[in-house]
Amino acid sequence: MGGAGGVKTRLVKIGAANAGHAPHNRLVTAKFTLLNFLPLALFAQFRRVANLYFLLNGMLMMFAEVTGAFNSPYTSYTTLGPLMFLITISLINDALTDIQRHRADMRMDATAVDVVSRGGGQLRLANIRSGDVLRCFRGEAAPADFVMLAGSGEASTAYIDTASIDGETSLKLRRAAPLGLAWQACGDDGGSSDPAAAAAAALNGVVECDLPNEHVNAFTGNVALDGGGETLPLSKENVILRGSTVHSAWVVGVCIYSGRESKLAKNMREAPIKFSQLDRVTNRAVLIALLLQLCLAIISSGAMVSFDRRMEDKLWYTGQKQTFASYLEARWPDLEWEEDKASFGWGLCTFFILYCFFIPMSLYVTFDFAKIAQMQFIDWDEEMTNEVDGQTVRAKARSLCVTDLGQVEYVFSDKTGTLTRNEMKLRRIIVDGDHFGVGDAPGVAPPSDYGEAAPPQSVDELFAKAQGGAPGNDAARLLESFMLCNTVIVEAREDAAEAPVYQAESPDEGALVAGGALCGYTLEARTQKTLTGVVSPPRDLQGTAKTARTWDVLATNEFDNDRKRMSIVLREPGGGDVVFLCKGADSSMLDVAEPGSRAVFETTTVPQMDAYAKTGLRTLVYSAQVWSEARFSAWYETHYAPAARSLVGREEQLRAAAHEAEKDLVLVGATAIEDRLQDGVPETIALMAAADIKLWVLTGDKRETAIEIARSCRLITDTMAVDRAVSALLAKHGFAGGAGVEVEAPRAGASALVLDGGAVTELFSAGYCVEVMLFRLLATYKAVLACRVTPKQKAQFVLLVQTHVPGKPVTLAIGDGANDVNMIMQAQVGVGISGLEGRQAVNASDFAIGQFRFLHRLLFIHGRWAYRRSSALILFSFYKNAVLAYCLFFYSFNTGFSGTSMFHEHYTSMYNFYLATQIFWLACFDRDVDEAYALNHPRLYDSGRLNLDLRVREVVTWQFSGLLHAVLIYYLVQESLQLGSGTSPYDTSAHMVFGTVGMVCITVAMNLKVLMETRTIVHLRSAMVAEPRGWLSPLGFVCSHKFVFGFNLGFFYLATIMAAMPSMCETVTMVDQMPYWGVGEETLYQGPPWLTILLVLGTWLVVDWLHRALRWEFGSDAVSLLVERCHLERWARNPQEAPWGADLIHLRKDSKIAPA
Repeated sequence: MGGAGGVKTRLVKIGAANAGHAPHNRLVTAKFTLLNFLPLALFAQFRRVANLYFLLNGMLMMFAEVTGAFNSPYTSYTTLGPLMFLITISLINDALTDIQRHRADMRMDATAVDVVSRGGGQLRLANIRSGDVLRCFRGEAAPADFVMLAGSGEASTAYIDTASIDGETSLKLRRAAPLGLAWQACGDDGGSSDPAAAAAAALNGVVECDLPNEHVNAFTGNVALDGGGETLPLSKENVILRGSTVHSAWVVGVCIYSGRESKLAKNMREAPIKFSQLDRVTNRAVLIALLLQLCLAIISSGAMVSFDRRMEDKLWYTGQKQTFASYLEARWPDLEWEEDKASFGWGLCTFFILYCFFIPMSLYVTFDFAKIAQMQFIDWDEEMTNEVDGQTVRAKARSLCVTDLGQVEYVFSDKTGTLTRNEMKLRRIIVDGDHFGVGDAPGVAPPSDYGEAAPPQSVDELFAKAQGGAPGNDAARLLESFMLCNTVIVEAREDAAEAPVYQAESPDEGALVAGGALCGYTLEARTQKTLTGVVSPPRDLQGTAKTARTWDVLATNEFDNDRKRMSIVLREPGGGDVVFLCKGADSSMLDVAEPGSRAVFETTTVPQMDAYAKTGLRTLVYSAQVWSEARFSAWYETHYAPAARSLVGREEQLRAAAHEAEKDLVLVGATAIEDRLQDGVPETIALMAAADIKLWVLTGDKRETAIEIARSCRLITDTMAVDRAVSALLAKHGFAGGAGVEVEAPRAGASALVLDGGAVTELFSAGYCVEVMLFRLLATYKAVLACRVTPKQKAQFVLLVQTHVPGKPVTLAIGDGANDVNMIMQAQVGVGISGLEGRQAVNASDFAIGQFRFLHRLLFIHGRWAYRRSSALILFSFYKNAVLAYCLFFYSFNTGFSGTSMFHEHYTSMYNFYLATQIFWLACFDRDVDEAYALNHPRLYDSGRLNLDLRVREVVTWQFSGLLHAVLIYYLVQESLQLGSGTSPYDTSAHMVFGTVGMVCITVAMNLKVLMETRTIVHLRSAMVAEPRGWLSPLGFVCSHKFVFGFNLGFFYLATIMAAMPSMCETVTMVDQMPYWGVGEETLYQGPPWLTILLVLGTWLVVDWLHRALRWEFGSDAVSLLVERCHLERWARNPQEAPWGADLIHLRKDSKIAPA
């Protein structure tokens, strides 16, 4: 395989086997096989730092057990057992998910495909290979990428959709390779495909094309038949990709890419995995806890060595002093003694294991399941259902960034289809300085609220002007451009009297063609080489003659974001003149216009265009001119034809050919298209502004249009200072002239910045240092509006804000089209809107919604709740484990730093399970305020935007509480039970009783702590009645905090009683568990332990309430005050819900804040 310039290409022999290509057409979506499942799945699990930590910890315990090098406080199963249980659950989930993928793959591979080569018949889809000639029928999906050889449509064409590839639902036209064979013209929708199939099966030739690649919108190739003849170019219009659905009777084609070489397979990659801010905070917290654990282990190990040296003479029974060792060996010759003194290193290992509880094993699992539940609640929110099409909100299963919804600081939004409806309608036409209005239907008056000094003329007058003037006048050329200068597809229809139905690649192009029809110029049909239009008066008057004309299509220069233009070259009916039509954005068209025409246009038309833009209409400029045969031939032969045939750099050469054609344009008129705002957009933007969320609108529209839309949607308000002098601003700060950079804040008060296309280009061409300073300046503006922005620049805006703005803010990007995909995938949170521009934005997003206005519920309700709930989960998880670890540290002082555990292994291995349920329920169901209050008080969003719940002060406060509560619980239990005093009746099993009573106190205190941190107590009756999903109402009691609290304690006590019963010790527990014998009886059947438990818990409650009161009095922030106000208002309405009673509400009101 080879090609020009040494660039490799692919050669495909039609109807023959092709060595070196994919041997089959199987497409594997499953991640694992039977052989690699365990290694790959386990590797994925142990990429998590916590899992790897506990694995290494368990292996260290096992090493101590096997070698006896040091004493491990716990047996390895206490760590490895729960770890393997959690990992097994994850592995089972991975396996079940992958089995479903394997089954789907097998069903796909078994699909029957009609093959006309290799003797004809049907083959399994998996057995298709390049070179096979295939046949597909209406409704079938293309089994592989193939070059179309024949189709059932006129001139051998076919309609397809590519929704499963790129999300685009509109029909696309595909044409057979232009081989010029007689059987290619047999297309007649509904006719037999057998003649074409038989002829294609006998075809011999070679297709030369690109090597397999992922570019679904690009294809270059040539086809040559055996026996000589011309080599003909192929483009993407001749290729049907795997996964496309056929909407014509049949198509026949030759397979060029199969299996893993198909473009669908090349694009089968998952969207990038996004880690939420809380995930990063959790990882940092794990590292901090690890350092704290290591510090305590070092202190304890050093204390152990010091203790052994100081107490060597007193601890004679250890046998470490030689004089005593001789006596002991003589007295008890069968005893084995540890001759070596404890070393610092092995002691460090012992205490590192002892304090391993600083890192909560259940945190990641609980956190992940809580986020899954939070996303499910988003899916269930019926308030975010689009009434128009029934589209519901959808949180993607692969996305666990739901907590980031509560921390968004910057929102980047597209305009068209996101803020506006994307339902384009042609409203105004400007020709020779005259303006004409277009209504919604023939005879319907057009809207008149566009700030015009005089009412517009009617389309009847425009039609009369076009027909009554000289041939080829500006009005006629403009209306012909509506009809002809486009790439829309005209759907086939059974009754020719029916109005044509158009499939356009963009809504504005469809609006222009439909608007042309309202003006009397209707596009009736399109083939590969011709366009047919009908000219008739706008009002279908009886007896009015209709004129049908057909133009030959000579060349088409498609629209691209760089040129911002589209043009077409036609030959007028009857072999007439060559006509060049072009349309595009005003800035791009004026740049390439003929100077004289531009001067006239700027005088007669541009002022009116600017006036329309200020009312929010989108404007376009048109040109039309007649080319001489010599000019057309020179351009076509020199630029266009070689570019169309080229295999290397075809897109670039075609773009260069378009630039060559689009010079010295003669401007004939302009249009203004209406795109109304979506419902609720102004209110949603106002809510975000009140929450101090900064909104950046990135659009491809001209500045005046964008500014007016921004004003109408309240992005720019009357109180804002709008800075439009962008070039002066850049020069002021030294960005344009290369002077020293000095950042200054904008003028006092809220300000908005408007960036035009030139400023955006200059912004991204600045050096790194200037870029940093500039984006820090932009961050000081309340709102930013960037115009004439390309899709690549949208993603660059997001990236540079993430990189250069201090504090690394959380960004959210929202859009509805393919040009928003890069921006959506770059942001930490991507939101796609299901609109008229396909589903590419939805497919790339983390959350899919029906309209922009639903963003307020996504952020201020679900996002804020998810952040606050998850923050409480993280803080409590580290707090509860810190209490346990600190108690073990204090206990080391009572054991001579021997590394003995205070608690039985039964408790330490089950500790996280005892406490997981209630905190999980808090992370799923807790509500600090109700929905209405959250929406009415957007400043509540500060809790997440400023990360108030997980700031350093909160983390330190919780850790200090853990230390304080550990001191309280440990020393109260120690003094109450008189541990080690020799006077306690429990000295025979004092340590086990002590540990059991301590664990009871810790477990109950931790459950009470969760209950005290819960903002909304769900009662059993209300949970069963108010549960949001009717089919779950019988299980609604599970949401009750009373049930969860009772379940936690009941599970704990049941496990304690069973483990401590003598009969269980005899029949169930192993020999090494015998030290627990009788502890249950001494703990549960005696008075002092129960009195100790009541004393500790009562004291703990008083201390914790006092701590909370001090925090409320001296550490309350604005969010806390708003939450308190919400509770006071609710309790004032329903006094029975107040936790302290109705008679004390007034005291709470007067203490700090009164309800508003």
